[in-house]
Amino acid sequence: MDFFEADEPEPSPRRSRPEGSRPRRRRRAAGRRLSREVVVRRLIALGVALLVLLLIVLAVRGCLNARKQRAFDDYLRDLSALVANTNQLSQEFFGALRDPGNVNEAQLIAQVNSYRGVAEDLLRRTEGLGHPDELSAAQDDLVLAYELRAEAIRGVAGRLKAALGRKGRAEAVDAIVEDMRVLLASDVLYRRAREEIERVLREQEISGEVPQSVFLSDPTNWLDQLGVGTALARLAGMIGAAGQGVHGTEIGRVLIRPGGTELNPDSPVTVDAGGQPEIEVSVVNGGDQQERDVLISYELSGAGVSLSGSATIPRIPPGDSRSERLPLDGELPTGEELILTVVVQPVPGEEITENNRASYPIVFE
Repeated sequence: MDFFEADEPEPSPRRSRPEGSRPRRRRRAAGRRLSREVVVRRLIALGVALLVLLLIVLAVRGCLNARKQRAFDDYLRDLSALVANTNQLSQEFFGALRDPGNVNEAQLIAQVNSYRGVAEDLLRRTEGLGHPDELSAAQDDLVLAYELRAEAIRGVAGRLKAALGRKGRAEAVDAIVEDMRVLLASDVLYRRAREEIERVLREQEISGEVPQSVFLSDPTNWLDQLGVGTALARLAGMIGAAGQGVHGTEIGRVLIRPGGTELNPDSPVTVDAGGQPEIEVSVVNGGDQQERDVLISYELSGAGVSLSGSATIPRIPPGDSRSERLPLDGELPTGEELILTVVVQPVPGEEITENNRASYPIVFE
């Protein structure tokens, strides 16, 4: 052996990896990658599912909104058609009472009876209106309004013959005034229904126009006893129900009895409240025909007092006058100015009625 030859160092032994460890790592890495892919796929699937669900919700909501819009549109369309027919009925009904044209009494009564049938048909259509649940309260008011309209027209149709004649005329005229008040109430109910529909439309953010409906377009004349009596008296003359000749009445003297104090429409008159005061009303027949069953009425108002009464004069010859007494039933305040209003109901065929009403200031002591 060479003296200088050094011993070569022995190579350090390498640690041997356990057999099979490298594949296990690869499998774990592959497993982790697979897990991430599964999570990603699941997240993607979840996102797609949520998106589909959102689209379904939006589609369903859109369908519901469209269905709700159609329901409101259909209701408003049907209501507009109903109101158009109602307005036409109102025009024809009051047109017949103002100026029926060249018809006789029987034809006029038949015509007004036909309006009763139209009003009842409109009520049935109103009851059959399909409406969204949100409009249930408004629909109830609407049905009630049309019930009142049908009731009022039915009443006028049934009383018209008596109101145009002589027997029972006063009672028929008073009843027709009440029918007109029922029509006014129907207009109030319709207006309330219309306001409720508009409120719901705003709340639901739905566009649409609610039609107006006013059946009693001239309440000033048709709610007043003298106004209704005047219209029907003229109507009787137009259709020949008043008979021949000139017809006309007016208020004559108005006295307070006992004592016989004559009232003055231009200045207060002081009278004694003792005993049982009565109003004595004289009615003048300014026509050339005898008038029968002439109705007179009074109202005493002011200072918290509201008294009324009526009486009938059986007969007034042409060019003559007759009087009737009406008791003032009720407690009369003293020292307070009251207003006494006297009305003579126009007779059939009477044209001028400005002198059929008068008011008198009066003070009881």
